[in-house]
Amino acid sequence: MSEDASESPLTPREEEILGLIAEGLTYWQVADMLGIASGVMRKHVQTIKKKLQLGRRSELARWYASERRAVGETVRLIQIAAILGVTHQRASVIVRQPGFPKPVGREGQNRVWTRRDVTAWARKWRKEKPCR
Repeated sequence: MSEDASESPLTPREEEILGLIAEGLTYWQVADMLGIASGVMRKHVQTIKKKLQLGRRSELARWYASERRAVGETVRLIQIAAILGVTHQRASVIVRQPGFPKPVGREGQNRVWTRRDVTAWARKWRKEKPCR
């Protein structure tokens, strides 16, 4: 990261939301993934835009890529849940299974994995997953 996380103008929750928006998810998808109401999501986005003095969604993604990390290199647990199509709670169980790629580091309090490792594992997991 280019700056210390403690110097960020955003809260950890706002960072998480901004990261998901920068990954290309819609506001409604982010709200659904995080289990928050769409009105709460809109308020978070308004606060983020105000703090960063940005107006458009594309500007948010650009800021995140330049100031925080290169988008697409690593993924957090909430993004793993989206890749696998499972809940956040189920993803937290899956990442502890033998054979799941090891985390490559941390971003603040969050463990991170490489997107390439997770998507390769997800393809294999989908083929082996029994139908229920």
